[in-house]
Amino acid sequence: MEFIDIVNQVYLEQLIFHTWEHVLVKEAADDSYGMIEPFSNPLGGGIYRMYDAEGDVVYVGKSNDIHRRLLQHVGRRSNTSYFIEEVVKIEYHKNDDPVFQTMLEGIFIAYHEPIYNDEMQDRIRNEK
Repeated sequence: MEFIDIVNQVYLEQLIFHTWEHVLVKEAADDSYGMIEPFSNPLGGGIYRMYDAEGDVVYVGKSNDIHRRLLQHVGRRSNTSYFIEEVVKIEYHKNDDPVFQTMLEGIFIAYHEPIYNDEMQDRIRNEK
């Protein structure tokens, strides 16, 4: 039995994801990105998915403060700066329960098999 068979897909398909709206401006002098007018309201905790131009999930993450964490990603202040250029869409699902966040993150990593999550890179290395 595969892991995905254990997960109740009907429940997962009913989770509501919202698109994270952000504004980036490229500063020509140092080729970096900065934020303009970040949200004043934190979104709270939850999980998020990053998509590439083909619509594939390339990264799944969780945080107790989604907005702050996503600002770190797009501001290149995290370990994901090497692939953030590929991300064209970010969705999030709010849930403040850290146990639920961890569970959902693991389920969505197993389901989507995002290429930039460490768990998937470890699996690929172990299969060789």
